Amino acid sequence: MSQIFISYSRRNADEVYSIVTILEGAGFDVWLDKDDIPGGKQWPEKIVQGIKNSDYYVIFISPASVNSDIVADELTLAYAEKNTRNLTIIPVILTQTEYPEKIQLQLAGTNWIDFSENIQQGLEKLFQTLGNQPVPKGYQRHLLNYLPGLFITPELISPLQETSRDVVVGKTITIQQLRDERFFLREKRLEESISSFDTLIQEKQETNEPLIYTFWIHGRSGGGKSVLLLQLMQRIILERNTSVFWLDDASEDLYPFLEKWAENYVDLNEFVYVFIDDFNAPRTRDLIDYTPITRLLRNPKYAQVKWPVLVTCSPPEYQAEFQTSGSDEAFRIRKWLLPPINKEEQVEFLDWFKSRTGETPKAGEAFEQSEGLMVSIMFELRYGDMKEFGRRFKDRLEGSDLLEVMAQPLALNRLYIWPPRSWIDEFSPVQKDALAALNQDEDFSVLESESKAGEYIRLTHPHLSDIIYRAIRPGSGGFQRAEDLAKAFECALLSNDILASRILKVIADFGERIKEINQDELAKKITSVWTNQASTVKRFNYKSMTHFWVNWSRWVSRDSKIPSLLKTSPLDKAVECLIGPHRFWGVLWLNIWADKPGYPKLVTLSMGFDFCGNVRS
Repeated sequence: MSQIFISYSRRNADEVYSIVTILEGAGFDVWLDKDDIPGGKQWPEKIVQGIKNSDYYVIFISPASVNSDIVADELTLAYAEKNTRNLTIIPVILTQTEYPEKIQLQLAGTNWIDFSENIQQGLEKLFQTLGNQPVPKGYQRHLLNYLPGLFITPELISPLQETSRDVVVGKTITIQQLRDERFFLREKRLEESISSFDTLIQEKQETNEPLIYTFWIHGRSGGGKSVLLLQLMQRIILERNTSVFWLDDASEDLYPFLEKWAENYVDLNEFVYVFIDDFNAPRTRDLIDYTPITRLLRNPKYAQVKWPVLVTCSPPEYQAEFQTSGSDEAFRIRKWLLPPINKEEQVEFLDWFKSRTGETPKAGEAFEQSEGLMVSIMFELRYGDMKEFGRRFKDRLEGSDLLEVMAQPLALNRLYIWPPRSWIDEFSPVQKDALAALNQDEDFSVLESESKAGEYIRLTHPHLSDIIYRAIRPGSGGFQRAEDLAKAFECALLSNDILASRILKVIADFGERIKEINQDELAKKITSVWTNQASTVKRFNYKSMTHFWVNWSRWVSRDSKIPSLLKTSPLDKAVECLIGPHRFWGVLWLNIWADKPGYPKLVTLSMGFDFCGNVRS
């Protein structure tokens, strides 16, 4: 069959490789530099041979390719070859761009094919140009590789033929761990979740409104939601051959995914699923504006688009905040509660652990509970009594000169706040080596010092962080815990205002782990840090300051000393900040109103501004 020479920029590799796969599936002999230049061979010689032996020269046009010297040289060779024999040059537009004059001259009179508007129509036109060849059946799936995230094929998620005897305790779960079958399978709960999931899919099939239909698994923290999410993904891929993308815990990637999906829409005649772990987690919540998703779904240009189904999990408070904040306007949510593990499942869990590890399980207090948490049970089976483990871990930290440098990261991690990667980077070489050695020790390997992506690190599950932290800071008075949180707040103020704002919000939320800290000491320490760093705070933009003052005002509702310690009224400062547009204006206003209902200045604000902070006309 005909040979096609592919000229492209490596920056467009994902899109180009998808199209090459389709061409090869149709029987074409495709010349591509990633395959056809063996190590040590000279590029010019191989390129000349590749072009001379080809019937078609396909150049993929993008800003990167038209500015590539290699692509320019290849086009010059193809242009010369075209003038001596019957070589067909086919420009394919991936992204509209300006063309250098030389390229315009060399491509004059050719049959341009535009993939930028509709990739399916463009592909059909390309095959017509290549001798009226039919596009292979099922080609659409190959076009999905341009989307953000990982497209999960059965090969990527099938169980391994040979599995280890390892189990996972406290660490971030991965697909590779799932394939290695390191998690207990709660078969009954999985089947129940699939049944509820199918109800949502049936509703989407019947109505298919322009919404992001969302299946949201929720339940107690440490209950195994993330594991069940991956097991659900594995089940529907292997048993139903569904098209699934995994975005890990990157909630912020949902909009770029949906935008690309709409712009390059491919009708697969089936639903596509996007799986995200811990959707709307505090780590990313304040970084995401869901309004663009609403606009995208309302755009008449995309009226024929079948939007992907979102499948996610989180503690119930993340889901509740998502809805009460108004962020769910573009979503149709079906919730499913994962219950704690019951006594019957505990027996199955015990048998699985024995068979899996070959170890004698160390069942204790976690098994005495009628409804236990997966993370606590797994931890106990592997390491024994949790309090005793915490004491041994403390001794190990002390002996490695890590106790004080780990205190602040653990103080945050137990509150579901991931510490910055930079805090670990600032450890001395000796401390870094000690932490690495600790992680390699099977008796203590519950911490992670490497981040999957981004600037934050989830050290371990917050429940396990709490066990270790209580051993490090055992005092019932809560003075040391206040000191640690204040030090963490100060470090954050100096380097990361979003993290500092998150710490203040958690304090204002007044959860159980904040309540056990000495409140007077905490108020003195945190306000002292804020006033001492006044020059730093002045550099924050007004949107950031709005979050700070709203949370300071919320703290005032339970501690009237805060204004005198700050020497200003946080409530008045918060109201001042809300005089202007802010994408979370309505949420922030409601947060203040919940603690100060009927406050005259808030009433005045609501009359003068809409829910986005725009002046009412």
